[in-house]
Amino acid sequence: MKKVLLPILTGMLFLIVLVLSILVYKDKTGNYSQNQSTMDDICGITDDGAVVTGIRANNFWGKAGLKGDNSEIYLILHNRFAEDDVLVGISSNAAKSVEIHLSQMVVDGAMKMIIQESVALPQNRKVEFVPGSFHIMLINLTRDLNSGDETLLTLHFQNQGNLAVIIPIKDW
Repeated sequence: MKKVLLPILTGMLFLIVLVLSILVYKDKTGNYSQNQSTMDDICGITDDGAVVTGIRANNFWGKAGLKGDNSEIYLILHNRFAEDDVLVGISSNAAKSVEIHLSQMVVDGAMKMIIQESVALPQNRKVEFVPGSFHIMLINLTRDLNSGDETLLTLHFQNQGNLAVIIPIKDW
């Protein structure tokens, strides 16, 4: 029984990794790319056959906005690497600048957005960029972002390089 199941399981693992490597790929510049339809780990196989995983972004979306205004992007980052990492910057072709903000309640009960230079991403943990917490601000949009549009966002990590994500735009 074991002799029959082992080749089947090995074949299934190979197919899963093959599909993931097609859906999530590393481009010529060394950046990883994802779009909303993948939402899976960056995966590959080492020379010895071990499965390796990476940083994953999912549940991503951006708010519609007009040229010259600001917009927000939300997502969840998962660090599946064996070491901590740090999100050190973000760039986008849809805004003149991009900032990481943390919304916090201040003493008088008002919400305040605090600019973050970086965000720690501990190994095997997730960090949520959601309303009322961390979020990504697109400052001074270079074009209208309408519901149904997509825009490219590139996340820059201290250890793992860049992750390009295609963000769908929605009305809030």
